[in-house]
Amino acid sequence: MALRNDHYIKSITGLRIIAAYMVYMHHLLQHEQIKIENIFLKEFILSLNYGVSIFFVLSGFLISYRYSEYNFCLYSTWRNYIINRIARIYPLYFFLTVLTFVLSNTLFIDNNSNNYLAFCFNITLLKAFSHYYIFTGIEQGWSLTVEECFYFTAPLIFLFLTKTRLFSILFVAYLFGILFICFQVKIDHISFNESLRYMFTYTYFGRIAEFLIGACLSVYIYRKKTFALIHYSRIKTYLSLLIIVLLLCANVYLTQHKYCIKEYIPVTGILVAFINLFLLPICTAIFISGLITEKTIISKILSSKLFFMLGKSSYAFYLIHFGVIATVIERCLSFSVGLNFILLNSLSFLLFFIVEEPLNKKIRIILSKKEFALH
Repeated sequence: MALRNDHYIKSITGLRIIAAYMVYMHHLLQHEQIKIENIFLKEFILSLNYGVSIFFVLSGFLISYRYSEYNFCLYSTWRNYIINRIARIYPLYFFLTVLTFVLSNTLFIDNNSNNYLAFCFNITLLKAFSHYYIFTGIEQGWSLTVEECFYFTAPLIFLFLTKTRLFSILFVAYLFGILFICFQVKIDHISFNESLRYMFTYTYFGRIAEFLIGACLSVYIYRKKTFALIHYSRIKTYLSLLIIVLLLCANVYLTQHKYCIKEYIPVTGILVAFINLFLLPICTAIFISGLITEKTIISKILSSKLFFMLGKSSYAFYLIHFGVIATVIERCLSFSVGLNFILLNSLSFLLFFIVEEPLNKKIRIILSKKEFALH
């Protein structure tokens, strides 16, 4: 089988590194590696963990665009789809997770990566289901639990995405998440979906809307055949970007001015959740649509050779930018944030070309039959 469209959208690849850099800025400030006196600006940079949402919308869009018309009733389709997804995500993650635990224990770097259960939850990509182990190992790797959940459920979503309303899928996902909270099993420090806030922040049940919005964009673009159309209008790109900035500013304002009704209905929390889970992803999808269909300075920059290559190494950068590996680089090689940033990007390139890409190809060759391979 071949993809419906062999055209590789370079600007979307470039957007990946922007999302990774946003999360990097969030972690720099969160862990006081940089200091900013202005409170509003500080809170705005902290809100740049929105980069994770960009990754989720992009995943929903790209997976849906590439695979939504495959016949998943066939075992060979399922098999090759899963192999491709595992080969894309798991080899580099496995390599860096093992390295993280080894370094953590040999150099005595404290990030709770010093017991067998922590390693099991990390290596199986299940750690986001446990509030106790979620930030062990590669701390930002919790988002891969969410990603993998989407990969495994995406073929089922494809069956219903055009036949039922979007709200039906959301309702089922939220219902499952709430049931996990109500009937969770606690063993020692292990619990699943600790609270509604945890569910909507760190689990697939709460973050599914972002993937669905990306998938809906895929359906819209495919039906309109807009990949072949390049418009000279710039309204989608710039207007959606402006609204995204305004929504992030609104988040900052709301976190600084908390409102409640009768002391137990957190109006601010509900508004922030609505912005983060729905409004920002919708604007992100419109922005991605603009990158695809409009000629702008932004799309030109993101599709340049530099950003294309940075985008290819963005997954490696995301995994190493914060945590044990970044700490080792900072202690041994770097004495400034700027130099540390350059070293992290350089290591990301090496990991992509030496580890990620070769292992990806090798696993596909070993596990897939060539005649059924999905390219």
